[in-house]
Amino acid sequence: MHTGLPVVFVRFAGCNLKCSWCDTDHEKYVKMRVDKLWRIIEGFKCTNIILTGGEPTIQDYMRILKYWKCDAEYWIGIETNGRIQIPQKDFELFNWVTVSPKPHYYHNLKQLKGDEMKIIDEPGLTDLDLNAAWWNNNRNFDYFYLQPMSGKRIRKTVERIKRLKSPWRLSLQCHKLIGIK
Repeated sequence: MHTGLPVVFVRFAGCNLKCSWCDTDHEKYVKMRVDKLWRIIEGFKCTNIILTGGEPTIQDYMRILKYWKCDAEYWIGIETNGRIQIPQKDFELFNWVTVSPKPHYYHNLKQLKGDEMKIIDEPGLTDLDLNAAWWNNNRNFDYFYLQPMSGKRIRKTVERIKRLKSPWRLSLQCHKLIGIK
């Protein structure tokens, strides 16, 4: 949906799941004040910001949102694993909410609505898992994405999407494919 859109990712360390294949190094992080983080982000000259992880819902993200939302020109998104519900008053502050449930949690989400659901296509994920994720959530999300794990298995993911004949769309981490960090 937003492929190619310039965006600054605010990547938090720490997660309530810590999946073995995660691309976030939870041991390496820099604590900083919100005003310092803001100055760094302003340096990118980009008004699109995504809070991601780790898991942003276990952080004090509201301090950050209140700081940014004073300027309405910013587009703020969040990507969460869905295990913690975003309070409704906070939910309204985001321009885009991505729920990306992890294995063994597809059927036990707390965040039951958003703009998109994104599932990582990993070994062990079944078509039944995907059909159940869509069936249980199709009224609460506008888009459903399937993303190859770590940029691998792209061809298998495409074949799965074609086979399922459901609303799943392909999601690629383009920044990784073209070498942007």
